[in-house]
Amino acid sequence: MIRTSDYVFQLCELLKLQSCCKKLDLLSELMDHSRNYVLTALPFILSLLQRGLGQRVRLLTHSLTPEVSILLPVGLLTGTD
Repeated sequence: MIRTSDYVFQLCELLKLQSCCKKLDLLSELMDHSRNYVLTALPFILSLLQRGLGQRVRLLTHSLTPEVSILLPVGLLTGTD
């Protein structure tokens, strides 16, 4: 018998990750990830889910939304055209 299930966990209050990184003493890792709180806390979150779910999970993975880069003309940044 093959059973499949997909559950999606979404991190909504990203500001709480800042206090999480401080409590877990992840400040040096935070600097390694260019102050990206999601990337810094992600290994801890995945480990926590793995321990909590135990044998009930066979595959635990993540996907991050791609960061959007916005290129602005230099004149917009300095206030000159």
